[in-house]
Amino acid sequence: MSRLVLALVASLLGLPAPSHAEPLSAIEVLRRAFTNRYECDTTSRIEIRMRDAGGGTRNRVFETMSKRIDGRLRSLGRLVEPAHLRGMTVLNIETDRASEDTFVYLPTLGKVRRVTSAQRSDSFLGSDVTYEDFERRRVEDFLIDAMEPTLEQGEAAWLVRARPARRGGYQSIEFLVARRDFAILATSYFKRGSTEPFRLIQIPRGHMVTLEGHVLPTRILAQNKRRRTSTEIRITNLRVNPPLEDHLFSVVTLEQQRPLE
Repeated sequence: MSRLVLALVASLLGLPAPSHAEPLSAIEVLRRAFTNRYECDTTSRIEIRMRDAGGGTRNRVFETMSKRIDGRLRSLGRLVEPAHLRGMTVLNIETDRASEDTFVYLPTLGKVRRVTSAQRSDSFLGSDVTYEDFERRRVEDFLIDAMEPTLEQGEAAWLVRARPARRGGYQSIEFLVARRDFAILATSYFKRGSTEPFRLIQIPRGHMVTLEGHVLPTRILAQNKRRRTSTEIRITNLRVNPPLEDHLFSVVTLEQQRPLE
């Protein structure tokens, strides 16, 4: 019986059509997920709302941009609210060593300081996201342990379990990747010997947008279960692959506080 006939019969019976495609490996699933998320240039406005264990809140607002230059990602974020922190700027540069250099301009000191590799897993401005969360991820960054099919709120997905290839602030990680478009739906971080994540990042499907072929988040929810804190990130004014000058992504831009345009 031909493949077309099988598909028609399955359709009439309400069954899923037969598939002859080769199953994807965990490496390929992660590769496609990271390509979807990171292989584009962007500008956006990001609001970070932090809630502490007592229910108190703090807000931070950033203007951000990112660009791939010579195949490596550079990203820049400048704080615009609150007023007393305005001007703080973070520059992340992907290097040829498959690592990242991060620089922070502190207006109160009038100088730029470098974030060391040991600080990549530090909390960003007291929130539940880290400096590492702003970096581009690559398959080579992880040692993959397993992958299994699952459902996330009725949506078919893959659960990919992995470990960081270099030391960080966690022992293992789980990526929840949508089958239909390789959007990352959630990321869970585990400490050594624990079966429960200490940090969880969720991306609601209802707050994703498709731009230039990329499915991107406009709302991110992060929780640190050990500290009993949470952070909500809202992304607005999102543009994909806009024209951006290379010179904006430099330490000189930080030191001279050049306009981000």
